[in-house]
Formats: sequence, C-alpha cells, structure tokens
Amino acid sequence: MPTDSVPVHANLAPARPAVPARTFRIRVACLIAASVGPAFAVFNLLTPGQLLLGQIELAANVLLVLPALYLAYRTEHTKPAENLLLMAAMVIFGALVVLGGVAGSGLFWAYTVPLLVFFLKGQHAGRIISLGFALLMALYFLGDGPTKLNGYVYEALLWPQFLLSLVYFTVLAAAFNLARVKQETQVLLARDAAHQANQALAQAAQDLQRQNENISRILSTASHDLRQPAHALGLLTAGLKRLSLDKDGQSLAQDIDTSVAALQNMLNAYFDYSAMGARGQALRMEACSVDLIFDRLASFFSEKARQQNLRLCIKKSGLWVRSDPLLLQRVLLNLLSNALRYTERGTVLLCCRPTANGQQLRIQVRDSGIGIAPSESDKVFDEFYQVGNRARSLGLGLGLSVVRRACEQLQHPLSLASAPGCGSTFTLRVPLVQRSEGEGEGEGEGEGTMPLGQDKDQTVLLIDRDCLSRNALSSLLQAWGYSVVAVSSAGEANAQFDPRAVPMFMVSDYRLQDSACGIEAIGQIRQRAQQAIPACLISASQDASLAQKASDAGMWFLQKPVAPAKLRSLLRRATEHSDDTLWP
Repeated sequence: MPTDSVPVHANLAPARPAVPARTFRIRVACLIAASVGPAFAVFNLLTPGQLLLGQIELAANVLLVLPALYLAYRTEHTKPAENLLLMAAMVIFGALVVLGGVAGSGLFWAYTVPLLVFFLKGQHAGRIISLGFALLMALYFLGDGPTKLNGYVYEALLWPQFLLSLVYFTVLAAAFNLARVKQETQVLLARDAAHQANQALAQAAQDLQRQNENISRILSTASHDLRQPAHALGLLTAGLKRLSLDKDGQSLAQDIDTSVAALQNMLNAYFDYSAMGARGQALRMEACSVDLIFDRLASFFSEKARQQNLRLCIKKSGLWVRSDPLLLQRVLLNLLSNALRYTERGTVLLCCRPTANGQQLRIQVRDSGIGIAPSESDKVFDEFYQVGNRARSLGLGLGLSVVRRACEQLQHPLSLASAPGCGSTFTLRVPLVQRSEGEGEGEGEGEGTMPLGQDKDQTVLLIDRDCLSRNALSSLLQAWGYSVVAVSSAGEANAQFDPRAVPMFMVSDYRLQDSACGIEAIGQIRQRAQQAIPACLISASQDASLAQKASDAGMWFLQKPVAPAKLRSLLRRATEHSDDTLWP
C-alpha cells in the first residue's frame, strides 16, 4: 500500500523525511527505464535483422540502467545514478538512430533524449547536453555517417526533417522545463513564506501566552493587595455606622459606606471580568444540587435584602442539574446582586421549573425593579454599559458581561424579559439530570455535616494574618455582640484553643502567617474539638479553585472584600440552626 494512503495515528512511528525533488525525479526515471528498457531489448532480439540493436540495448540496461536504479536509492549516490542513466539513454537512442530500428523508426525514439535531459539535469545543463546531442546527430548525417559506419540509410528528405524536429523538441523541452522550474520556485517561495508566517504566528502565540500569564500574575497580585484594604475599609465603615453619632455624623458615615460599597463592587466586577479573560478556566461539569446552590445564595443575600426592606424569595425544587457548580453559583450570584441593586421596593425571586420536555431546568431571577427597555436588552450584556448609571455609582457595568461570558462557557442559554417599570426576568436553561447513587454526595457533606454540639457559646474564632483586616473584623463582630478570639496563625489558634469553650463559628483567611493555610487551620481546630464547627474561609486571592476547596472541606467561602451583610447572614444561620444544619 502506498505510504500516503496509510491512515495517520498518534501511535505510529514518525514519518520518514521527505525525499528531495531531484532525487525523486532520478528514481522515477530509473524505474521507467528499468521497466521498459529490457522489454524493448528482448523485442529487438527476437525481431529478424535487429539482433545487434537488441544486444546493445540489453547491455546498456544491464551495465548502466540497473546500476543506476540501485544507486538512485542511495541518497549519497544520486549524481552517479543520474550520469549512468544519461549514458544509457545516449547509447540506446544513438544505436537506434545508427541502426534504424524496425523500418527506420529509430529516429522517432531520439526525441526522448532532450526530454530526459531537461527532466534530470535542469535548465542550464539540459540546454548544453541536448544541443550537444543534436549537434552530434547533425555531424553524423552531414558527415555521411550512415555510409561510413555501415548504418541504416534513411531517405534523403527524412534526416533533415529529423534534425529540424529534434531542434524544435529541444527548444520545446527547454520551455516546458523553464515553466516547471518557475512554478516549483514559486511553490518553494510560497512554502518558505508560509513556514516563516507559521513561525511568526507560533512566536506571537507564545508571546501572547506569556503576556496572558504575566497579566494573570499581575491581576492576582493586584487583586489580593487591593482587596485587603478594601475589605478592612468595608468592615471599619460598618463599625462606624453602629456608633452613636449626631445627625451630621450619621450622614457622613452613610456617605462613606455608600462610597466604600461602590468601590468594593467595582473591584469585584473588574477583577472577576479580567480573570475570565486572562486565564482559561477548566470547567468541572458534574451533577449538582440546585437546592444547595440556592441555600448558599440565601445565606449571602438575606441580610442585604433585609437591610433594603426587600422581600427575597428563594423557592427550592429538589432537582439536580449538570453544570459547573461554582460557575453556576457565580452566575446566579451576579444576577441576584444585580436584581437587589436595581430594585427599590418589592420582591426579588429566585426560582426554577423544568421545561415542557423535561430535558432542561429554567432557573429564573425576577425582580420588581426599574426594568429595561427592549432597545437596551442586548446592550446590558456589553462591557461598561449600565441603565441609568452614568456616574458609575452602582458599579462598572461588568456584572452582566461576566454572566454572559460564564453562560457561553457553560453553554447554558441565557435570556432576558423586561420592560421599563415592570421589573426584569433573567432565565437560564441548564440540563436536568437524575441524581445517581452516590453522585454529588461530596457537596455539603463530609466533616461539615456533623451536628453541632450544645456546649458552644457565642464566641467567634478569627484567624487573619493582615492586622488591619483582623482588627476591623474583630471590632465589627464585637459590635454585633459576639465574643472574638483574634489570632494571626494556625499555631496561635491551636495555642489559644480551649476544649471547654468551643467557638460557635470560625472565620479564617486562606493565607496565614505560618505554613498552614486557613483550610488546614480550621480542620485542626475541628479535629481537636471533635466537632464540625461551622466556618467560613475568606481570601483576596484570584485562585478559582479556593471556593471548591472550601466546599469540599465543609465550609463557606467569601471573596474579599467581604460584605458585612453576607457574613452576618452566615452567623445568623449558624445561630438559628445550630442543631441540625448541614454545612455549608
């Protein structure tokens, strides 16, 4: 079977290097000569009066053509093979001209010489050898060679026509060869240009990848460094609002809180959007519980809705879908946050319902807010576009853009139905699945599913290496009425742990002073207490896997800067369901 007809598989041996064009031409010519030449030799040997011609052809094939064929397949000997083949051609076609062949037909075979010479030798050498052969033929006939060498005597008008036609075929072969050389040159130039373009493209891709990696590192560092003070600022502002202030002081505190909230929203939107564009996030598609995601969203937004005097209604279904649970939660979190931000009064509803064919689940976020005009329903998913927020007081306008990108990545169709003054409904279609035996049991279970003990007081263990953030959060927790044990490392937490006074809740930053991370620190305290103390991991890192790691360890995850309302919702849930809650 020819090599190029064999299917290419990854496990096959590497392909042989490409044969140079000149070597390929020599091999083709040798194969043709070795196939046809002996047949003509045998034909002439068996034809009466052509014995001598047959013997010359047979000798040329044995002594010249077959060695040329052997050498043609030895890459280092292609030039000797070429020369042997040309010598054989000169001998055989010269003998045909001299001896005449059958009824003087030997002249017609001589036209093969210029074609073969240009095919093998190229333009310059081909012209010299072909003209030399034509000159030799002219001297033979003009010098009365047929009579002197006892050769075949042609008719008087035949040999002049042969010489003219031989010159014509030589010129024609030169023209064809020149066209072929030009075409091959153009192909080679195009191939070189394509190779250079591919190299430039590969280099550009490598440069782009390096730039993306640099951007990711810069964003990660900038996100962590900027979220830390923004986190502390939000906590300090929340504490400031709880102080006894006069009317002017309260107004100033409220203005500061509004500005800080806008700053935090902008930072979160910007870094979320930038992170999605700077790194390719691998999806973790699996069967996930819709109720579990809804519970987490309820914990995040119940306090915020209460503060805004809004009714947050979240309806569970007991259904399961196939999606990336973290990215799906992120989409719904952004949609709920957007709904609460643009709703002044009324209700924000999160619900779901299977489609008519039972293949998908429609997850909807409805609000009674300002609504969106049909002319703007597509624009709201564009970057930096917001309805009625020219001053950016409600953020940068990236939240719905992040939602759109995430839905495209998940392949979950997203639609919007809205009208001015009638609120908005965002609908997400997610594939429905049946929960298999044992599937999804890792979510919300493990060590975090153990019932809480009855001996916990209202103490919160806070572990944060950043002094400003630690002091700010400690002050806020104390203002909420909790007793706080604030430390900077896992070692300090273990040193101050008293099994007789187990904390009712733990909050830990991911990066701590010692080598242990927040997940390990919380795990150590839980192990010593022999109880699954509800806990929350907080971090300013852009690492997308932290939320999943926290969930696998049976704890909540909040991204810095942490909204005080979200944290207070978690604390209230821990207090209200201290006997039977599954964490998180």
